[in-house]
Amino acid sequence: AGKHVIRLKIGDPFVFGRGGEEILTFRKFGVNSVVVPGVSAAFSAPLLGNIPVTHRGVSNQVVMCTGYGREGTSPDLIQYHKEQTVVFLMAVGRLRELCDRLVR
Repeated sequence: AGKHVIRLKIGDPFVFGRGGEEILTFRKFGVNSVVVPGVSAAFSAPLLGNIPVTHRGVSNQVVMCTGYGREGTSPDLIQYHKEQTVVFLMAVGRLRELCDRLVR
């Protein structure tokens, strides 16, 4: 009693992360938790490269997708739209395939 446990994660643990699962597990054991939000890489990585995820007259939508579906499968992709920015997270090993599928 009286001790604190810190689970430090980068970015937003509730975007394609296990943050929700961990909170539910803590609750199951009667442990209260506090989440201190971070900035998702979906927004911070493009920002570091001076790449806007939206831009007036060019892109008016942002869609975030994971690079891997359940059990390592390739995720279903939405239909390409020219006024849309698609951000893939955790997708380095599959990026070329995902981009090819988007423009088919």
